Amino acid sequence: MDRSVENRLCDGLADDPRAAAHALAAEIAPHSPRRPLHPGHATAALLSEFSGAIDHERSEQLRLMGTGDFREESSLDRRRAPEFFGS
Repeated sequence: MDRSVENRLCDGLADDPRAAAHALAAEIAPHSPRRPLHPGHATAALLSEFSGAIDHERSEQLRLMGTGDFREESSLDRRRAPEFFGS
């Protein structure tokens, strides 16, 4: 047994991590509060919800672009050279 399992740093080890991840996802997914009731019906609803969220985000960003705060930050970003730390 691996020490990380013994020390409870992980639940287990997998020879095939991708297969183990898929198995874990298949175990968790049925218990998700946002799980689709029926795959064919949920796709359109989820896409509509996602599209609505994107439209809302875009309208908020456009609204904020008209503010003085946005103009000030934009001008500062253009004048300031980026600082890089590390090697």
